[in-house]
Amino acid sequence: MGVRDVAHQRLGLERDQHDALANQLASFGAVAAEFWLASALYHAAVGDRPSSEALFRKALDLNVRYSLPWDEAEVAYKWGLSLSEQGAERDDLLKIAENRWQAIGAHDYAARCTKELAR
Repeated sequence: MGVRDVAHQRLGLERDQHDALANQLASFGAVAAEFWLASALYHAAVGDRPSSEALFRKALDLNVRYSLPWDEAEVAYKWGLSLSEQGAERDDLLKIAENRWQAIGAHDYAARCTKELAR
């Protein structure tokens, strides 16, 4: 049994249930972005980079589509941090988050990005 199977078992979800829930949430507009973000973080945590990147992209695209700059920044920031943990390039994503948070006056959050970029 793989790591994903154990995680799904602990969450009480079978893989097909996870997919069914994802498809149902797609009809709720931007709410689905939260699900995609949570799924992306899960896949990043278990080391499944291709799946995590596809899910981060879905979450980011949905937030852009519904003009939700806070949520867009949050996804970009968390995606950037997950890449950082994997030793991958993350500066573009952290810059997106920093710019979005600056634009809406969330200067403390933008400062987190600035600090992370300086590392």
